[in-house]
Amino acid sequence: MLLPFLVAAAFAALAHDAAAQVAASDDENFSSAPPSPPLLVTPPNGANPVPLAPTLTVSVSDPDADSLTVTFFGRDPSAISPDFTIIPIPDTQFYVSSLFGGTPAHFTAQTEWVVDHVDSLNIVYLCQLGDCVQNGDLFIGEWQNADDALSLIEDPQTTGLFEGVPYGVAVGNHDQSPWGSATGSTNYFNQFFGSSRFAGLTYYGGHYGTNNDNHYQLFDAGGLTFIAIAFEYDTAPDQPVLDWADSLLAAHRTRRGIVYSHYLIETGTQGSWGAQGEATYEALRDNPNLFLMLCGHISGEGRRVSVFGSDTVYTLLSDYQSRTNGGDGWMRIMRFSPAANQIQVTTYSPTLEDYETDGSSQFTLSYDMTGDDFLALGPPVKVDGGASAVASATASLVWSGRADFTEYEWFATVSDGANTVIGPTWKFTTGSAVTGVAGIESSPSGLVLAPIRPNPALGRAEMSYALDSPGRVDLSVFDVGGRLVRTLAGSVQSAGPHAIVWDGRTNDGSVAPAGVYFFRVATSDAGRSARLVLLR
Repeated sequence: MLLPFLVAAAFAALAHDAAAQVAASDDENFSSAPPSPPLLVTPPNGANPVPLAPTLTVSVSDPDADSLTVTFFGRDPSAISPDFTIIPIPDTQFYVSSLFGGTPAHFTAQTEWVVDHVDSLNIVYLCQLGDCVQNGDLFIGEWQNADDALSLIEDPQTTGLFEGVPYGVAVGNHDQSPWGSATGSTNYFNQFFGSSRFAGLTYYGGHYGTNNDNHYQLFDAGGLTFIAIAFEYDTAPDQPVLDWADSLLAAHRTRRGIVYSHYLIETGTQGSWGAQGEATYEALRDNPNLFLMLCGHISGEGRRVSVFGSDTVYTLLSDYQSRTNGGDGWMRIMRFSPAANQIQVTTYSPTLEDYETDGSSQFTLSYDMTGDDFLALGPPVKVDGGASAVASATASLVWSGRADFTEYEWFATVSDGANTVIGPTWKFTTGSAVTGVAGIESSPSGLVLAPIRPNPALGRAEMSYALDSPGRVDLSVFDVGGRLVRTLAGSVQSAGPHAIVWDGRTNDGSVAPAGVYFFRVATSDAGRSARLVLLR
């Protein structure tokens, strides 16, 4: 639940004023009365429509005439992310080294499967859980095989994603030289998967120290944001590294936190901690955004549920290297369903084209992904006090970038440094009227066309429009030469707002190349066009 933490964090930034208030008083029994709750000024509660950059305004007052700080929070309660998928791939060491029946083709089959299902499963992130190779700095060919497999998910042409699928590789004990030595060398790991490989990629966050042995990624999935932190295998975890990760989770407290390392827990339904797993959890558990930890190393499957206060962290183990053919390509598929607040975990082998269905391989985790993500909308607004109570002072903030035809919720807090008061939650709706809506192209005929979003687009784009009366609508996509690329609609539709997504494919199902395209919306008495730049 992120709301309590977000609000508390915002309030903490204001609390330093309290000491100054007390020190300024000559009366040792001085007690500051709390400010009054903020009163709504604009926009009116339930307003419809409002501009796409509404000015939020509240009136504040304080019986002690203290200087006040107002902080605005808001959210789109309907912005439930579509389902998306994260792929953890455990120990690939026997594949890249061709041991015990494993072959590089097993690893390649895993990443080829990811590429083939990027769109259908909305795969947003992949993490390799360590022991990427068998022999650390001994044989460069093993790293070349790993490079061949993981390069597939980096290709914008095959994935349809500008930077490929965001991913990271953890350092396992077999990736170190000598094996299992966190103070040993990881030369080949850093040659192939060091910071230089990820430099310039927007999802790469950075690393600890002088190499990439401990690093992190930032990625988004719909309306949700994540930070994923990778730890190097270490049986005696270094406190500075744990402190680094702790500071990352705190600095990115609005992002949902994932930690992955090679060895965290043992097998079983409540697998016991390994030394690094326990130290990691103890160091990071007070970050309420941490919810998931992933590992391999121990042959088998396991999971552990840890609760600290009101926060739950799931730790999952998956490792199949002791099976035939070095693991037969088994890997995890984690399907996040925000609408259901569930993570569905399955185990699949692209090599065998088969799922495991036992309770250790297929299960569902409950995880809240909706309802509490109010975010601070900007820096706090200061309101100066005076000789008399601040009876009619106002504080305002422009909340720009709102979407058309969308209901939003917001509230404000007011603090005098010693006391913080939370106001009620108010609502407004943008652009629901057919005419006179800021930011969209309107027509006297009653057809309203909103800007295409996103634009430019990386494979998917949405066209929103509104009708003032029912009627037939034809919506098509054309290239710059006027050739029909895709028919998206051709039916009678009701009055009001509508939205259609183009997935970047043609009528025959092939992927449309990068270029300029035009959405054409036509009704019985109007026709409008909008330009889109499609990237690949």
